[in-house]
Amino acid sequence: MVCRIIQKASYGQGLQTATTSTMTENFTIDQIRVTLNLILVVDFFENYVSKLRAQERIKTAESYQSALNSLLQYRRYLKFQDITPDFLSAYEIWMLAKKKSKTTVGVYLRSLRTIYNLAMQRGIVNYAQYPFKQYTIPAPRKSKRAFKDEQIKTLFNAKMDDEPYARALDIWRFSFLCNGINLKDIALLKWENISGDYMEFYRKKTENTKRDNVLPIRVHLNKHAQAIIKRWGSASGDAEHYLFPILEQGLSVQEIENRIANLTRTTNKYLKRIGEQLGIPVKLTTYTARHSFATKLKNSEKVSLYTFASEIVISK
Repeated sequence: MVCRIIQKASYGQGLQTATTSTMTENFTIDQIRVTLNLILVVDFFENYVSKLRAQERIKTAESYQSALNSLLQYRRYLKFQDITPDFLSAYEIWMLAKKKSKTTVGVYLRSLRTIYNLAMQRGIVNYAQYPFKQYTIPAPRKSKRAFKDEQIKTLFNAKMDDEPYARALDIWRFSFLCNGINLKDIALLKWENISGDYMEFYRKKTENTKRDNVLPIRVHLNKHAQAIIKRWGSASGDAEHYLFPILEQGLSVQEIENRIANLTRTTNKYLKRIGEQLGIPVKLTTYTARHSFATKLKNSEKVSLYTFASEIVISK
């Protein structure tokens, strides 16, 4: 709490006395800034990004920083009071005119909505001003990412002679076979996650969840998944060592994120070429393995995943 003399003011024109009357009260810093209309969105964004980095949520922090950079390009001194349905619509039009996708617009505006909600919790703005009641954040048109059974079997039956292609395809196969595990979680696997024919791991994405009852994902490693580990797994086998030679001990959080980002780009580059060679109409990426597994799981009452997996033959 601080004691300040507040006089009527106009933001951007300095503090100007409009009348001779003043009032002296106890205010918090936020209350003073709200009264003077001085709360900037950038302050909340930067504070939130710092917290994300402190929690080692590097990719999320980078996403919020990108959203902030874009908003600052559009409106340099953006205040919460400036954020109205008309402002959000105009920003969307501006982004699309810059050839940004609706997906990017949606990501940035969902980040802004999170920051706005935090400001509401602090009493900076009230719900009556909430702009997201009238404005709908654009959602991208859902693209088809799951493969049909025959396409999945084609990917498992394909033979790749060149090592970079073979490794990329095996990463896709391993993801599909292991409950759609994403590439980041694959990179973070250690030998201690393996116990006989089973693998247990927690998704990195749920590491900071508020729920206390999050259970590990338990995956049965069939012969195909085990063969992939044998082909590409690190030679050590020590419990604390990484399962695949993607990472090594001693890397910083940022170095780990950079390594995984580079691997994702490289893997997707080769997967795209593989998909084109095999005549698969949907763009082949690491993400399609997760979607294909989820779709297969959804339809598992018709054909069990175990039966389907047993029918797959992996070319060596």
